[in-house]
Amino acid sequence: MLNRVAFRSAFVRIASPLLPGVLLVILVSVQQPWWSVREFNQDEGFNLGKAALYHAGFDLYRDIWNDQPPILTVALAALQNLFPADVGAARALILLSAVLLLACLFRLARRFHGPVVAWTATLLLVFSSLFQLLSVSVLIGLPAIALATLALDLATTRWPRAWIGCLAAGVVYALALHTKLFVLPMLPAFVLGCWATSPRRGRAAAIGGFLATAVLAYLAVVWALAIPVGGSLLAPHVAPSLRAGYSASRNFDAFFDTFRRFLLLGIAYAASLFWIPARARSVANLVPLSWAVSGAAVLMLHTPLWSHQFLLVIIPACWCAAIFIEAAIRWATSAAQLRRIAVFALLFAGIVAALVNQGQTLSRPSRYEQTLPSVARQILRYWEPGDWTFCDRALFPCGRRRPAGDRRQFGKADRSGQPAG
Repeated sequence: MLNRVAFRSAFVRIASPLLPGVLLVILVSVQQPWWSVREFNQDEGFNLGKAALYHAGFDLYRDIWNDQPPILTVALAALQNLFPADVGAARALILLSAVLLLACLFRLARRFHGPVVAWTATLLLVFSSLFQLLSVSVLIGLPAIALATLALDLATTRWPRAWIGCLAAGVVYALALHTKLFVLPMLPAFVLGCWATSPRRGRAAAIGGFLATAVLAYLAVVWALAIPVGGSLLAPHVAPSLRAGYSASRNFDAFFDTFRRFLLLGIAYAASLFWIPARARSVANLVPLSWAVSGAAVLMLHTPLWSHQFLLVIIPACWCAAIFIEAAIRWATSAAQLRRIAVFALLFAGIVAALVNQGQTLSRPSRYEQTLPSVARQILRYWEPGDWTFCDRALFPCGRRRPAGDRRQFGKADRSGQPAG
């Protein structure tokens, strides 16, 4: 009997982190056929194209103009050995990254704050429409954060030998940086996490071992893939012409608009930014707070600021919001009846708002379906007999007689298959 109870407890402990990921897979699969070739973000074509060229033998930085690190491109290219030119397989890899991210976030929140915070944080993230979209879009941000979150999970796990966690976490974090460098603001969370979970005498060794391993692993990947230092990886992101377009007010408006779409998360996250430093200044609480604050600071200074980059802040925001919500529930259960009713009414309203937002997401036409009427009108307007090739975003318009409408979407070719004119 005791063994059965122990087995059931161990099974629940191992399986629980996977359940939010299962829910995410169900939601995105019901929402739209993500395995089709419909475009969810214009950068998907660039990432898939780079992977196809790299798989064909082109050098990623000498034959191709590429301003991003290589790991996702290498993974997508390797995937083509099993599933040649399969968009669905590429998106399945990203969805698997999202499931990994949710599992690691669950384990981290449960380790530092218990199961209530773990479930609340992951469910807040699962019901974020932005996270749902990015979990099936072939973009590099989510896989990078998934690897970094896995590294944070490994760094804060108690191992029989402390050096195992340092080594594993450092290598995985280096791979995350080589997927997208914007996970660098997570570094304070690593330092605080190692500090909170290491024995008093082993804290400096744990932090130093992790940092040294991450640097060495990063340099090893640079050497192995012959990645040029600087060049297209750095120059486009610090160009004076790009910085000239920076606007702090525009970035602030983008932050406000992002969190306004998910009211419960926005309110709880904003409250946690004040409540955690004032009332819950434990090192464990500072792990997600440092991630959220440093990520927000970097994005506030970033230009241009794209919607998919907010994932760097939304994930720790869910964790911080869950800490505040759990504390609010504990306070409400011991407070006067009127306060208790007010807290639970606010929580109920937030849950209803989240469910309504999910319902709207499920019923909303996909971006592809929204563009179909305008595409059909353009085809009818410019139609004439001949050989037409249609793609949702052609790179180079060409043709003897180009339409006067949207030249980015249409091109004319003669019957030999070569561009005319």
